[in-house]
Order: sequence, then C-alpha cells, then structure tokens
Amino acid sequence: MSASSPKKQCERRYLARFCSACSEVPGGEPIADENPDFLIPSQTGYLGLEITEYYAPPRPGSRPLQEQESLRWQIAGRAKQLFQNAGGPALYVGVHFRTYDALDRRDIDHHASTLANLVASSLLREGETCRLPDDPFHFLPSPFHAINIGCFDVLTDGFWSVPDAAFIPHLQSSEIQVILDSKARRVETYRQRTPAVWLLIVAQGTRISSMAFVPDSVRAHAYKFAFDRAFYLDYFDGIYWEIKRE
Repeated sequence: MSASSPKKQCERRYLARFCSACSEVPGGEPIADENPDFLIPSQTGYLGLEITEYYAPPRPGSRPLQEQESLRWQIAGRAKQLFQNAGGPALYVGVHFRTYDALDRRDIDHHASTLANLVASSLLREGETCRLPDDPFHFLPSPFHAINIGCFDVLTDGFWSVPDAAFIPHLQSSEIQVILDSKARRVETYRQRTPAVWLLIVAQGTRISSMAFVPDSVRAHAYKFAFDRAFYLDYFDGIYWEIKRE
C-alpha cells in the first residue's frame, strides 16, 4: 500500500492521536509499513504497531453497518453529482434512509438517479426549505425515508449529507477478543521485522458503526492475545485504555 493512500493517511491520523494520548509510544519518526502498519524507532530498535478499526458487529441476518453507511454516502454523493451536472443549484440536502432496506453496491446508480430526481422536483427558490414527503400519508420510493432540502444564498457548493441516529451499543468483551484472535495469525510475520509488536484497536467515533460505550467490566476483563501489548483508542475523544492480558 502506498504511504500516500487514503487508508495509510487515515492510519497516520490514528497513530498521531494515539501518540498524543499515550506517553509510552517511542518518540522516533514512524515508518509506514504493512507488516505491521508502522515501525517506530526506539532506543532498543523498532516498535511495530499494527492498527485495526473497531466496527459494531451486524445483527444476525443483517449486512455490516459500516458497509451500509458507506453505500448511503456513495448514493448521496453520486446523486449530488447528477443533480449539479444537470444544472441544479447549490442546495443543502439531508437524506434519511430506511434502516430496514438493505443496500447493494449494484444499485448505487439507480438509487442516486432516483434521489437526484426527487430533489429536482422540489423546485425551491432562494431562502426556501422543504421536507419530502410533504404529506405524512405518502411514502418515498425505497430506500428513502425522508429528504430535507434547503436553498440558501451562503452555499457556493451543494452540501449533501446522510444524517444518522441510533442507540450507541455497549462494547462486549467478546468483540474485543474476536478482534484480537483475528490478528493473532499475523504476529509471527510481524516479529520477523521487529521483536516488539503492539496492537491498536481504533473506534473512530464519527459514524454510528464505529461508536461504542465501553463498560468498566470490559476494561477490567482479561484477554488472550499474542501481541506484546494491546490498546483500544476512542479516536474522537482522544482517550485510550490498555487491554489487560489473561
């Protein structure tokens, strides 16, 4: 993976956040790698750091929440492009999706076209807002639940977003153990580069799928893992805790 790729840049932000919170990380300039993600110079050699993201597990029979979030944003982004390419004005558009309608990547263009046409039908003038559907007894075509639209003179470019709301789940110790187990098979490969290897689990916290309330019982639980040390970082709040070893 390129050091300038979006994924690696994201990992660098996670690492910087962790370094600012945890004084135990060596102060050397991190070297981007893949096995593990970063090699950090220290007084005794290199510390290897592997980074992985936390996502809430899907409900039985459901698609992964982060996948559905990504598809919603792709649909909104594509619809904005279609709308503006057709000469539509700069609008604020908030798209609410039906949570029970599973999305598929193959339907992005179809749903985006439907959304662009719905927004175009609003025919707003400057300073006006509306909500679709405008009749509580009417329903929008699947997978859309409601669309808030505003035409404001301060906008120089359209702002299309996908607001979301849900109960933030409680993190389970079993979820942490699953992540630790999934990374265990790579540890020996990492140790070929450096003998000291840490794991950093990051809850990004900017989307519902990457949010979790961490009970004290989960922090106090002892886990099995092959890394030298493991940590959980709440990226949004900049708070971390060390995962206890069994």
